[in-house]
Amino acid sequence: MDGTLPRPTLLLTICAAYVWAAAAQAASPESDASGITFGRLAEPSSHRMDQTTRVGLSLKTQVRKQAEVLNKQQSQVTRNRRRVLEPALVEDGVATAAYVRYLRSESVHDGGEPKSDPIAGKSYYCRRVGDTIRVQTADGKTPPPEESRLVAENMETLGKPNPLAEYLAGKTVAIGDKLTLPAEVAQRLLGLGGALGEVTKFEMTLTKVATVEDASCAVFLADIEAQRTDSSQMRMMVAGPMTIQAETCRAVSSELSGPIGMSHSLNDPRGRLQLDSTGRVEVRVSSRPAGRGVVAR
Repeated sequence: MDGTLPRPTLLLTICAAYVWAAAAQAASPESDASGITFGRLAEPSSHRMDQTTRVGLSLKTQVRKQAEVLNKQQSQVTRNRRRVLEPALVEDGVATAAYVRYLRSESVHDGGEPKSDPIAGKSYYCRRVGDTIRVQTADGKTPPPEESRLVAENMETLGKPNPLAEYLAGKTVAIGDKLTLPAEVAQRLLGLGGALGEVTKFEMTLTKVATVEDASCAVFLADIEAQRTDSSQMRMMVAGPMTIQAETCRAVSSELSGPIGMSHSLNDPRGRLQLDSTGRVEVRVSSRPAGRGVVAR
């Protein structure tokens, strides 16, 4: 049944927007033990960020023809990626071009050996031009199509304002307050682009204020639901802590997990088949200033 199972790479879009923050207009956040105020302080244009992403997806899939079960299958996929980003061009407070180096980019299927992507260990120059991301190698050449596709997908949020900053900047949130993000903001934040349907719920409850790397941060409990109801049905519910830096509204880290269910049908020589999958998805993201010697080009 190769090729019929949902592709876990789609789930990487959940966290893409968390790890690239852009803002404009300087402001100073304030915080105390009972709450925090968010600002819009822009990251320095030379600020290199070291970002890691881990996405795990485990599924149990059943293939049936009407009531007859034809096949059962279990699968587990984990994707690990570490990249270093360095803005190359900032326009109106938003980075529209950047250098990126993939220190690690690999996937593990069903407990096997890690398999590296063709972008692992390589550097690229990316720039948003209209609705597309143009990708070049570090020496200005055009990379192979597969590399261009992988980098463009991973850098999809380049050149776009940070929805978290647009929503949170200027707000004062107290411990225990629950924020319900408008559907449009939530959709932009997750950057699903229709791949996993519509965001039906995105709530964040402030649980505490913490200091992370000498910066005041808000720690939220995020509760997210998304669903798709076209020819391929899907429902996903993930929750977990999300840490956001107050002065920039940059997401420092998030650890989201929860159940996912998918169902779709396909034509087969044996007739019309139904594929039903249930499982669990885990997404871990961290973003922090790159250390000395960690470069993007």
